[in-house]
Parts: sequence; structure tokens; C-alpha cells
Amino acid sequence: MNNFTKLTTEVTIKPTAAGIYDDKATTIALHDDGDGNMFICISQKEDESVAIDPEEWPLVRDAIEQLLGQL
Repeated sequence: MNNFTKLTTEVTIKPTAAGIYDDKATTIALHDDGDGNMFICISQKEDESVAIDPEEWPLVRDAIEQLLGQL
């Protein structure tokens, strides 16, 4: 019996030629509040708001659905 499972907790969407810490990189992460309740957090580097380019949206949506599908 295996007592472990693989859980993806973060996906980064970025411009193709940019690094993962680029200002336009968007991170979609699965967070746990400590009581076992999980939620999705969307962030961009040092920004209080998230700007999602229309071309980026399908990837953001897919990443959110991937993470929520693990719950």
C-alpha cells in the first residue's frame, strides 16, 4: 500500500521568452488554510491586482481547473 500521493500545487504561466519571475508571469497556486480547506490563489510578482491577457486566459483557466480537479 502506498501512503503518498502526487499533488501539483503551483502552475506558472509566462510569456514564452520570459523567465518565471517576469512581471507578466502569473502564478496559480493551491493553498491550504491549515484546517484542510484548500483554495486557489492567483498572483503576479509584487502586484496587488492580476492582469490577465486574453491570450493568457485559456492557460490560466486550464491551470485553475487542473488544481481544482485534485480536490
